[in-house]
Parts: sequence; structure tokens; C-alpha cells
Amino acid sequence: MGGGMDEGAFIQNPPDPLPPSPEEVIASLIAPGPHQVGYQTEEISYEAPSLDGEEAETRSLKLAWWYPSADQEGSLAPYGLGPRSTRVGLGGASVLEELSEAPVLIFSHGNSGIPEQSYFLTEHFASHGWVVLAVEHRGNTLSDMSEPMYRLFELRPLDVSAALDHLEALPSEHPLAGRVSGSDWALAGHSFGGYTTLAVGGGGYQLDELLALCQDPPEEQREACAYTIGSQERYRAGFSDPRLKALIPMTPVGAELFGGERGLRQMNAPVMMMTAGLDLTLPNHREGDPLWAALDQPEGVRVDFTHAGHFSFSNACEIAMSLLESDGCGERFTPYLELHALINLYALAFAELHVLGRDWVAPVARGDVLPPQAAGLLTISLKSEP
Repeated sequence: MGGGMDEGAFIQNPPDPLPPSPEEVIASLIAPGPHQVGYQTEEISYEAPSLDGEEAETRSLKLAWWYPSADQEGSLAPYGLGPRSTRVGLGGASVLEELSEAPVLIFSHGNSGIPEQSYFLTEHFASHGWVVLAVEHRGNTLSDMSEPMYRLFELRPLDVSAALDHLEALPSEHPLAGRVSGSDWALAGHSFGGYTTLAVGGGGYQLDELLALCQDPPEEQREACAYTIGSQERYRAGFSDPRLKALIPMTPVGAELFGGERGLRQMNAPVMMMTAGLDLTLPNHREGDPLWAALDQPEGVRVDFTHAGHFSFSNACEIAMSLLESDGCGERFTPYLELHALINLYALAFAELHVLGRDWVAPVARGDVLPPQAAGLLTISLKSEP
């Protein structure tokens, strides 16, 4: 009879797949990703304020890259650090052919560190499809401590912004040109790199209090005070760079700098602060706790690793365990491989939530669901309830 409906009209589109459960998210993010990892370095330069403040000077930086690769064979990446993961078998490995619009994690090393100091983290992100760019802060590395410490508080955030400029305008011949996102970027840093992360992320300096201390400084502080006074307008303006979507400072230093009225109340992006309950270098009562109190941000998360030390956030325990037994590598600390897995989990979950908008990882990033292996090893604090 006329007027009958076409049979195909009753066929419905298949339902959208269910998002993964928190347990599935944990299993996926804590395990190495599906990709092999390549590694290479390059040099860039930019104009930075000079030591005497008169004219700009050219500052050169080494950048270390990790990225997804399909290569299965190759020589170990030349980190120069002793034992390391075999996932980076591939210094100069080819970039994964299908890589496109990859998110980027920028990493800032600690005082007297090197870009490769936390390769457990940089390799992990790259295996999950991220590109990682670590900045060598010249004059503040394991082999070069030539820059005065007071000047590094300015140079370090400028180094990161210079790396972001380079990332934004990769030359066409660069192996990662056209392969990375122009805006899906996160920044992580350890110790002095944690300060750097907070500074680039929008931290405001309590400059008036610092200048007051320079009214009649002792002899050993006069040079530092002279530099601070000369650069005060730059510090007053701050070193905020709005191009980042997530900030992950690890055992950061900076409580004396960011404790003022502005402090950490004007951050450009969500912050996950990681601290160590047994940190002797930057103990929680002096740095982690006041910095967390200063952070005024609804999306702020703190992960405190109860039995971690300062160097638990690096690969230092694989290289110089006997030298660092008191601050991350001894028997009273959670074994570093277990801690590295948890650090990777929370850093990656937070980055994927806020950089890539993957809402299904929120219960993990906020600590609503904990992996079984985290029991007794960490506490998670939130600035607000969901």
C-alpha cells in the first residue's frame, strides 16, 4: 500500500562508545605508551638582559627533544647519565610518520641539573604520543655553574619563553615542523625548574619586600641586591607566558618570592603541584606548604608523595644513589621506580585533562580513584570540590 516508510528509516546510528572507566584510565596512563621514542638535541639563541643591565646579550641554549617513533632498532640515546631506559634506543630516530598536531610538554631541570635529568618522565610522555622539549639552562647545569644565582631567577623563565618562541616557529627543515600542536602545551619543572614553572605560569613577585631587604644588605649580598634593584621593573612586570595550558611544578622553590599579594593568584593555567614528604633540600614546611597555601586556583591539585625525597623526581638515584641516600634514594624512601610510575601517572593525567580536554581522566587527575599501588604512598589535596 502507498505511504509506507522506507525500511532504512528505522536503522539508528550506533551509540557512541562509553568512555573508559577510571581503572582503565589508570592502567593505560601508568603503563608505557604504544610508541618507541626518539631523542635528539639542537641549539638556539635569543637576546637576554646582560649582567650589567646595559645592553642585551646573546644567550645560547641546548634543547633536548623526545618524540614518538616507529623505529625498532638503534643505538642508545647519548644522555651521558649511565643506566637508562631502552625505550630510547634511538638517538636521531625518525619521527613517527603519522604524527600530527602532537601536544607538547616543556621541561625545566633543577639547579645544577641537565635537560635529561628526569628521562623517566620525558620518555613516558613521548611513548604516549607527546613531544617533549627540555631546556638546558646554561650557567646552571651539572658541568657549568657560571651564572650568578640571582641572575638565574630572571634568565630561567626567559629561557622557557625563548624555547616556546622556537616551538611556535619551527623552520620547515626541522624534523618536527608541522608535526606539533601550536597551542596544546604544558610545562613541568623540578626544584629550581619548579620555580621556573611558577614564574612562567604567572607567579607574581613580592618585590617590595625583597627591595626592603636590600636597603642595607650585608657585604655578601650587595652584588645580588644591586642586580635586583637594577632589574626591578622586569620583575614587577613578571615573566608570565600565557601560551601554556597546564603547569606541573615538582618540589618547587619560591615561597619567599611568591608569598606576596599577587603571589600565585593570577596563574595562567591549572596547576598540579607535586611535593615530597621527606624532602630535605626543599622541605614542605618551608616551600611546598606555603606555596600550596599561596595558590588561589579552583582547579589546583597537590600530590604529596609521603615517602619521597627531593631527588625522587629525577633519575639521580640510578646514577648516584650512594650520594643521595638522605634525600630520595635510601631505604626509608619508596623505591624510585614505584614513585616514577606514580609521578608519570598523575602528570600525564593532569596534562591530558587540561591540555587535551579529555574529561574522562578527571577522576584520576583529581584523586577520586587511586591505583592500588598508591595506597599509603601519597595524599592528594584539591583547591575546590568538583
